Amino acid sequence: LVERGNLDVLSKLFDLASNQTVNEFGDNYAAIHALWTIDGLGAISKDDQAQAVVEKALTHPSAGVRKAAIQILSKSGWSEELITKYKLLNDEDANTRLAAIVSLIEIAPSESLGATLYQISTEESVKNDEWLSKAVYAVAHQHRKGFLNAFLTANPEYNKLKATELKREQSTLNDDNWKEMPLPQYIETAGLKIDGVIWFRKTIELPASAAGKNATISLGNVDDSDITYINGIKVGSIEKKYNDKRVYQISTGVLKAGKNVIAIRVEDTGGGGGLPGKPEELFLQVSGKKISLAGSWKYDVEMEYGSRKSIFDGTTIGKLFADNNLNKVDLSEVSTSASGATVIKLKVIKNEMKYDLREFTVEAGKPVEIIFENPDFMQHNLLILQIGALQTVGKAADKLASDPNGAEKQYVPSLPEVLFATKLVNPQQTETLRFVAPAKVGDYPFVCTFPGHWSIMNGTMNVVASKPL
Repeated sequence: LVERGNLDVLSKLFDLASNQTVNEFGDNYAAIHALWTIDGLGAISKDDQAQAVVEKALTHPSAGVRKAAIQILSKSGWSEELITKYKLLNDEDANTRLAAIVSLIEIAPSESLGATLYQISTEESVKNDEWLSKAVYAVAHQHRKGFLNAFLTANPEYNKLKATELKREQSTLNDDNWKEMPLPQYIETAGLKIDGVIWFRKTIELPASAAGKNATISLGNVDDSDITYINGIKVGSIEKKYNDKRVYQISTGVLKAGKNVIAIRVEDTGGGGGLPGKPEELFLQVSGKKISLAGSWKYDVEMEYGSRKSIFDGTTIGKLFADNNLNKVDLSEVSTSASGATVIKLKVIKNEMKYDLREFTVEAGKPVEIIFENPDFMQHNLLILQIGALQTVGKAADKLASDPNGAEKQYVPSLPEVLFATKLVNPQQTETLRFVAPAKVGDYPFVCTFPGHWSIMNGTMNVVASKPL
């Protein structure tokens, strides 16, 4: 019926989708298939009754029908009002509730939804469900301001307690119970056959003559990523570059006479991992003298990827989210510059090929500055498009991907539908895009056109009428 593309079957599909009966297992497969056929025919945007029929299905006695309705409506016209009206985040069926939680990624950042997500995160049944807990944690990024504010309200002593926590990089941490491993070598060679996050620590003695001096630490290559600390102070890091030699400069004042603690956080995402370089590449150099760091190191596994152990064991969803996001996120993504421009802070979500904002709002005819940050391991760009031009520009981007000069063109299609664009922004770089918002009110897509990204990595710039002075 979808391939046939004729809307003459809609009335019968509406009847099937509206049928409230269920079988002995609580299912109504005909209603589910009818809903997806209505969606496949594009009827929701063509027929007023279609929207009402699918919306009504949100209250169907069959969990599968409710889930299908959520997934269909979340693709267009999804709103906080619908989610609240039908109490979808409290659905009694876990799979349907999961679909409702995941659908929040399609809604503009909302403080009230963020607060609701935090309350959901405190439910024991959610924490103990692998999929619900991970969904809440992931979607909290979209509504982080409300989530973090609700967490801090419920945990007013968090910042004080956080300050007293001993972290693995701190020199005062007691690592007596850590295991030992000779370095350099792959962790797998040493018998640690995992992928995940592993910490290494080594304590060395330095003479008074080394105290406060500039120095250099060399680790050889680290597979895959590292963050390196000395006496609790970060001295360097490289992400996702397992062949790069780690040579970090140590600033004045970091080293001290007597005991000095070196801590390395290593992330191994697959294959071999650890510090597999040569012994002569593992050293600390101060005042022209090299001190070998090869030999026994202590280690501790922070997280094992692929393990059945929950990432929330020993903590809560809210605390883990706060640990990883509080004080790293400006809770106000929109502000005004000294020149009067609306300033939008837009960031790539690392490893997810998404922007951290699904939409933002600017005033027609007013200056705009988008501060675009790329903390990811690959290049991204940012294009502002004409209303309704996402598919057109996306298809052009697909063609540009095979163009040998595509990279030179920054993978930006040469089309009038592209209103404004950045160059390709390298990992760990920030670019500011300045422009005057279009005079016409409407929804303008923004998108990344790096090869393979546009269909996933996009959002909407809402241009609204300018406020009177």
